[in-house]
Formats: sequence, C-alpha cells, structure tokens
Amino acid sequence: MTLPLNVENIGRWMKAEGAPDGDVVLSSRVRLARNLNGPAFPHVAGDDALKSIRQQVSAAAQQSKLLKGAHKIHLDLLSDLEKQVLVERHLINQRLLESKYASVIVEKDEVISVMVNEEDHLRIQALEPGLAMVDTWRIADMLDNEMETSLDYAFRPDIGYCTACPTNVGTGMRASVLVHLPGLVETKQIDKVLKAVSHLGLAVRGFYGEGTEPMSNFFQISNQITLSRAEEEIVDNIEKITRQIASKERDARKWLYSENHVHVEDTIFRAWGVLRHARLLSSKEAMSHLSSLRLGIYYKLIPDITSQTLNELFVLIHPAHLCVSAGRELTAEERDVARAELIRTRLRMKVS
Repeated sequence: MTLPLNVENIGRWMKAEGAPDGDVVLSSRVRLARNLNGPAFPHVAGDDALKSIRQQVSAAAQQSKLLKGAHKIHLDLLSDLEKQVLVERHLINQRLLESKYASVIVEKDEVISVMVNEEDHLRIQALEPGLAMVDTWRIADMLDNEMETSLDYAFRPDIGYCTACPTNVGTGMRASVLVHLPGLVETKQIDKVLKAVSHLGLAVRGFYGEGTEPMSNFFQISNQITLSRAEEEIVDNIEKITRQIASKERDARKWLYSENHVHVEDTIFRAWGVLRHARLLSSKEAMSHLSSLRLGIYYKLIPDITSQTLNELFVLIHPAHLCVSAGRELTAEERDVARAELIRTRLRMKVS
C-alpha cells in the first residue's frame, strides 16, 4: 500500500469532543481556493504547466511550519481504493480523482490539507471538531499566508482572488459545518429550516458535500456568496446561523422525548441491539442505526459510549476503508460482514 495514512484510525477533527456544540455539530471546515499568477486553470492547462504547479505548491509546503512533516500524496501513485479512502476521510473530493497530476498534502493530524490541481491550482482546507468556525478559519488563513510567501497568487484588487469558477471569486472561501439533525427530521421541521437557511444565502448538501445527498439525518451547510464579503463576515454568519439551527434541533429533541419517550427509547435501544449483535450491516443501515445511537447518547440513554466513538465509525465503516483494512477488494457481502464486525468490536471496547 502506498497510502501513508493509518486507515484503522481517523484524524483529530473526528476524534476530539467538539464541545460545546458537539451534540449537533460534528465538524467545521474552511476551504480557500487559490490560483497561481500566470498558468491557466487546471481544466485547460497543459501537462507541463500542471507538473510545474504541483512542484511549486510542494516546494511552498516544504517551507510551511504548519505543514512540517505532512504527507505529500500523488494520486497517480494510489490504487482506486486508496484514492477513495481520502474521499471518505473528507480530505479530497471526487473531482480531484478526475484531475491530471493531482496531489494532496495532508498534515499528520489531518486538520489541514492542500489539494493540488483540482478545479483550482490549490485548495487549502482546515477541519476542526464541533462548531469552531473562527478557529478553523484562523488555521486556514495562517496556512494561506505561509503559502503566499512562496507563491504568487492570482489576485485583483477590484474583485479579489481569481478562481476557475465565478461563484468562488472574491475571498475564494467555502466555510461549512456538518450537522446531525434527527430531531428536526423526526418532527418534520427540517424542510422549513433548510428553506430558511437557503434564503439566507447558504447551501445545504449531503455528508460528503457538493453533489451528495443528505443521509441518516446528516447535512452539510455552507456559504454560497464569496464576492464582496469579508472572510470574517462569512465565518461569523455561518457560526450564528448554525447556533440557531442547533438551538432548534435541541428544542425538537426535547419535544420528541416529552411527547413519546417510549417510541424514542425503542428506536434507540433497537439500534443499540442491532449494532452490538448484527453479523451483516449495509452502509445505509449502519449509518441509520449509528445516527439513532448518537441521539441516545444525547439523551444519556447509552452508557460508556461517546459521540466521538460514533464520529470515527461514520468514516471507518465506508467501503474503501473496509477494503484497504482487509488488504484486498471485498464483495458487497464481505463488506457488510466486515462493517458489522468493526462496529461490534469498537462498541465492545468502549463498554468493557
């Protein structure tokens, strides 16, 4: 295997507690799109230009204090499964898999990373647990400043950073949160809330962002406007709106339990029983039951299991992780067996 990451473990952004809003918000992410002054954008650049861009970004990363000891991963050296592991870990997106001379630079704790030759020449990303938009932005901003000391960014005073997609022009920033909203889903308020969010200039996507559908009560919420907005304004806006959503979610959870605690407890304990004893689990079923179990932790119904344990499992149970851990391609049924065993083992370790 050429992937220099431990697939049995997960980065700090999914491990840490994420207080005080970790009950609703799994993670905060900031991504900055940047391009070098001169070369064409990756989708029209020639091979020599793409190679040069990769070399320049790699050299800049070498000078970065924040990226000291980081893994430099060329995607053309990875198997398809190893590439998919990076997607499942939220370190790259599917689009990078289609790019030529693409690479990713990943800091050892997986908090910060840099995609090279995706839609833009480089995309700086920071990931932190819980609702921590300001801290996450500061990390991304510090790395951006470090990289800019070695790289000549394409920037115009009248519009800001030049990007391949017009929707990113300006700050080049996409700030997002990954939230768990079972209360709003169960009380059928979710459509109303998400509609209100879209009217405020935010986009709602699935577990893996753009192009993916929400699953098992998980939603990714991000800004849509980057032009004529300061980075601080974007970050502050998302944090404020997310706190409002988290408050509505807790109200919905409270109402659910007060109205029919027997039904709520039955759903949670059924999920607990299945996860502890099942021998076959599909991705969809596992995510659904883990979502219910996470709600059970919120209600203090499940002893000795933390949300952080489940946050890790949300990533580790995906197909590529299971296959790479096994050291071979697995059939669908073999993955279901491996998934069920992994969950049983992790949950047993936490309650023993």
